[in-house]
Amino acid sequence: MFVMRKQCLAFLLSLGITNVVSLGQAVPAEKANEARIDRLLHQLTLEEKMDLIRGGIEDAAVYQGQAGFLPGVPRLHIPSLRFADGPPGLLTRVPAQAETATMGVAATFSTKDAEANGVVIGREARSLGIDVVLQPFINIDRDITFARGYNTFGEDPMLTGAMGAAEIRGAQSQGVMAQAKHYLAYDTDSYNVFVDQQTLHEVYAEDGMTLEQLMAFAVTPDQGRQEQVWDNVSRSQLDEPHQIRRMLTENSVRASDRRAQFIGLDAYEQAGGAIMRDLFEHDDGGWLQDVPLLDRLVTEKLKVEAETIAAEGWKWIAVAVNFPIATPATSAS
Repeated sequence: MFVMRKQCLAFLLSLGITNVVSLGQAVPAEKANEARIDRLLHQLTLEEKMDLIRGGIEDAAVYQGQAGFLPGVPRLHIPSLRFADGPPGLLTRVPAQAETATMGVAATFSTKDAEANGVVIGREARSLGIDVVLQPFINIDRDITFARGYNTFGEDPMLTGAMGAAEIRGAQSQGVMAQAKHYLAYDTDSYNVFVDQQTLHEVYAEDGMTLEQLMAFAVTPDQGRQEQVWDNVSRSQLDEPHQIRRMLTENSVRASDRRAQFIGLDAYEQAGGAIMRDLFEHDDGGWLQDVPLLDRLVTEKLKVEAETIAAEGWKWIAVAVNFPIATPATSAS
């Protein structure tokens, strides 16, 4: 009887990872934000929806001449957003710090300097009440007569990507959002730009990476890991987007894993865990990167559950993330 209770309890604790979650929440954790958005959309009036799409006019008493304004919806706790143009620096009618031209930042070839530049931009934006900085300018400069060429990081796509990402990290570390802009073929003062497919391929995809592959690499911000995987796939036939995603996430745990569902994504993130998200495909909540942290949180929560069960009078309880499955003995005839 004791052995049966021991095995039964181990089985129940193991199954409890999924059972507790399914009974405790009506909406899966990875869908919580989507459900909240759906509720807000149903509560918004048509006029409020239009304001959030087209923008509005800010009160003249506080208007700074910034690039744009989205009025919030106070009754639904949706905040307003101010957008300031650039680069370099912040362009409003309020005097602001004169920043180094983007081309000058690129000339340092230092992502550390680019991130520090972003910190200055973000800090000043926050002090002026700006929520979104419309920079960096990440288009590749191909025409030396382009009047806004100094706003770019130059003609090298690798340098542009590295410096642009660093500047974004710096700005967003100050609690504001950075909106990268002018992605493609914006290197002329004309409003109409005609570029043939071959030219686009030579400028933006000279190394042969397809758009679908690029989208797959966006699943992780780890540039070193991206380069490692690209080096592997470019020398093999395993270069499909789904294979790239698998290699980039092979050392992580999906949010749909029963361990992640058991503790909840919020608890994992509050404990300092990072989650990778797929920007272009449905990812079921993403991938949890810190597996040791996840297992520790699961074990701690299982111990709490075990203590609750022990209070019912059980004499022996064992907790673990996984238990070996016993198989019935067989004999040869």
